[in-house]
Amino acid sequence: PIYYVQGLREMARVTRPGGKVVVAVPNFYCFPHTLWKAIVRNRYEYGYEKSFRPSELRDSMQSVGLSVEGWIGFDPPHGLLRYGRIIPTMRHLVSVCERAYTLARPHLGKVLDVFGHEFFMSAVKGQQH
Repeated sequence: PIYYVQGLREMARVTRPGGKVVVAVPNFYCFPHTLWKAIVRNRYEYGYEKSFRPSELRDSMQSVGLSVEGWIGFDPPHGLLRYGRIIPTMRHLVSVCERAYTLARPHLGKVLDVFGHEFFMSAVKGQQH
């Protein structure tokens, strides 16, 4: 069994009809973070971690009876932070990228969301008949 689907199923079970489920997960399309995961070979500071594509999480939420309302990514430069531990000059690059992201966000919106370090997805549990 896929454990994250079991987790989503439990969230759906305990949510009242018409209630919302909001999930935040690492984003597969945050390429600096995805590359970091390959470098450390799935040895994470906090144990197990799975990055999702938005379509993958949407399909999983729908498979347990939730209707996805939408999603939004956030903070693409955050994926670079871990590199600062092994390449000290990356810390400066991260702060420059954070500033550029802040300036570009109002103009590029959803384009940047796709590459966010994480994304939120919200869904609603259907009404019982």
